[in-house]
Amino acid sequence: MTRMEVILKERHDRMLARLDGAASDLRHAAESCGAHIMFFGSFARRAVHDRSDLDVLILKESPAGSTKAFEERADRIGAKHDVFIDLRHEDKAEHLREGCVQ
Repeated sequence: MTRMEVILKERHDRMLARLDGAASDLRHAAESCGAHIMFFGSFARRAVHDRSDLDVLILKESPAGSTKAFEERADRIGAKHDVFIDLRHEDKAEHLREGCVQ
């Protein structure tokens, strides 16, 4: 491996670790709020880069009150992990569910 490849791999690994940590916290937050979520985008494909965000689909079977509580927690989790979290609601973007992972 070249020096540049080593540096890029380390950056990738650090970003993936931050996203994994945020995803874990989001799963716990969703469970405690009663919300149902899935991940999509580069994180779901494990194809992250240094500017990746965390794309989260809030499933339509989530109770209305749970969604608001989860959204508030998601903002804090993103700040904690220094990760931008993009929340989408399934009822407004049903096509996203196809490429999702839990």
